Amino acid sequence: MGSDANWVDLDRIIRAAVLAPSADNSQPWKFEVINRGVRLWVDPFRADSVSDVDRVLTHISCGAVVENMAIQANALGYDTTITPLTDAESPNLICKVEFHPGEPHSWDLARAIPERHTNRRLAYSRRSIGDDLLASLAQEARRIPPADLLWIDTREKRRAALRLMRRAERERFLHRPLHEELFGSIRFDVGWNRTVEEGLPPGALEVEVPARPLFRWLRSWSITRALNTVGLYRVLGWRIADLPSRLAPALGLLTLNEGGTFVDGGRALQRVWLRATASGLAVQPFAAAGILPLQLQTEKPVIAMPVLRDLADRLASLAGHRTGILFLRCGWAMPPSVVAGRREPRSFEVSRAGD
Repeated sequence: MGSDANWVDLDRIIRAAVLAPSADNSQPWKFEVINRGVRLWVDPFRADSVSDVDRVLTHISCGAVVENMAIQANALGYDTTITPLTDAESPNLICKVEFHPGEPHSWDLARAIPERHTNRRLAYSRRSIGDDLLASLAQEARRIPPADLLWIDTREKRRAALRLMRRAERERFLHRPLHEELFGSIRFDVGWNRTVEEGLPPGALEVEVPARPLFRWLRSWSITRALNTVGLYRVLGWRIADLPSRLAPALGLLTLNEGGTFVDGGRALQRVWLRATASGLAVQPFAAAGILPLQLQTEKPVIAMPVLRDLADRLASLAGHRTGILFLRCGWAMPPSVVAGRREPRSFEVSRAGD
């Protein structure tokens, strides 16, 4: 790292970075330590899932990693320079993050990094969040200039958003590749009370105790397909997306301007999430409505084209001239029952300069 940052600070920065969110806790990134900073790479063995069209989910996660690094570095007294890197010969390379001496700041967000978790509890308090706090969350998104957070703040918009989210989530149970992707990430082997370093611990899903045996049975595609004939997918879409969002006091749509990248979107997502965490709010993202329509760009989409076009049209009607990425429900809630863990930071290392 030369004279700009020491190895102890770098270790703290990387430990903060790996606490970023990722789809199904896949953690699809690697770090290469270079002079004055870090280069961030995609881990191809943990990317490119069925839903990860053009690596959009991976890039959102990498954006959150970058923002964690910047925030932690700022708190330690370093300014950061983030340089996107595009190289046809290195398609897994995301960006370079360099650290330079500066003034400490952003301590409140840095302290929130280890406390930030997805809270899937059904019952968020209906207590109002307050306009000032909602405005501060939107302002955090705008600190990444292409991004904005649009609050779904009218009954008509909320109804339209819930219908979109409900339909998007139920598609994950109607198609075998999406079903296998989802259940392949859930670590049923650890039971309902323990966490895991990679993948999703079942307890983090906040499935009601009476429903847990059925949920385990749904690992079988044949059982899920049979139950879909009597409308199971409709119930699941309602329970997973509609009902929790209907009960939350605030629902937002994270968006990007034309020209913004999904890495930018991930950076904005992390800032919003950390500000919410620092303010005591619970957050749950819903990505299906923003991600599944991207299959329109593929040669062999998993979902039928008319459904994809309908999802895309509904999303566009809410996002306007912007690109909708994902929904966030926010509110006051008890802490999650179980939180997903992370792998040891050194397992993300590509190489270390001077080794």
